Amino acid sequence: MLNFRASIFLNKRKIIKICLVGVIFFIVHSEPILIKKAMGEENLSNNNSQKPSLIDQLAPNFLLTTLNGETFNLSEVIKNRRAMIYFWATWCPNCLKKLQYFSESAEMFEQQNIALVIINYGEEKERVVEYINQYNIDLNIVLDQEKSLQKSYDLNSLPTLIFINSEGLIKNIKHDLDLHNL
Repeated sequence: MLNFRASIFLNKRKIIKICLVGVIFFIVHSEPILIKKAMGEENLSNNNSQKPSLIDQLAPNFLLTTLNGETFNLSEVIKNRRAMIYFWATWCPNCLKKLQYFSESAEMFEQQNIALVIINYGEEKERVVEYINQYNIDLNIVLDQEKSLQKSYDLNSLPTLIFINSEGLIKNIKHDLDLHNL
């Protein structure tokens, strides 16, 4: 009788482990789909063909408008400077801490001759203004309301941080980065 109870207990533990592995597998493999849905891009093709990496490629130039109504030209801002392009949205739970960090550290980046390019991805100007005022974010925000940079920067999740060297080449791309490893 004791062996029977012990084997039932061991079988329950195995079943629980199998269920946990299944849940973890589901979360890991469904997260990109959930992010695309949150960004309104669930109709993006999901073929398995490999796209060429943006690493060591010239950062695509763009002209967008800032919250202040000024035209923003990437090539003028990063000329002979290193840069970090940060794509974010107000609905992104991981974006706020990074925005606050960049806001508090903007002077330090400027002293190191690093251009901070903070781009709100796909939202209306009024919503962005309300959000940065609510959280006291003091940064020059560039608006990509039409999501025009999605293809050229191969955006598939937010937040995304792109590191550009002084020659204008993309050197690294991070998604949902840890602030301690900047």
